[in-house]
Amino acid sequence: MSRKIKTMTLHINSKELKKEVTENLNLLLVHFKTEWNGACQILVPVYDDLANTYKDIAKFFTIDANKNKTVVHQYGVTEIPVILFF
Repeated sequence: MSRKIKTMTLHINSKELKKEVTENLNLLLVHFKTEWNGACQILVPVYDDLANTYKDIAKFFTIDANKNKTVVHQYGVTEIPVILFF
């Protein structure tokens, strides 16, 4: 049985992430992923389900690791997928 989950995650870039991390006092989850990585694609529905379940408790973001290499290096991301908690 397949179900379609409406995502509550927001795609952001490095500049937007810096603003969210420094100005927000709530829990943030950031999923670093790429479109071509199979493990990332497996994690997407799980992450989206968490985002929908906990949308009132935390903010959920997604960053394309290929397009935002600066923030990937800044936060020491060496493997993908990875989810950072702030």
